[in-house]
Amino acid sequence: MREIAPGVAVVPTLIANAYLVGDVGSWVLVDACTPGNEGRIRRAAERRFGRGSRPCAILLTHGHFAGSAGPLADVWGVPIYRSE
Repeated sequence: MREIAPGVAVVPTLIANAYLVGDVGSWVLVDACTPGNEGRIRRAAERRFGRGSRPCAILLTHGHFAGSAGPLADVWGVPIYRSE
């Protein structure tokens, strides 16, 4: 994970990325890498926002695939929003 702009960090993989956007207590996950990256994204979120933190929502910007969004939404108990 690395900060790419104030309040925006990227969790990169070879194929797709996830973005942690916001501040402690109020953040969203934008995109969710590829399937199987739930642990990587959760660890990055905990490093950035603190242990047990969870986003307000998961936002998917394009329809190629949902990646790790479903499993993360289940664990965090948050909604998933996607663009049309």
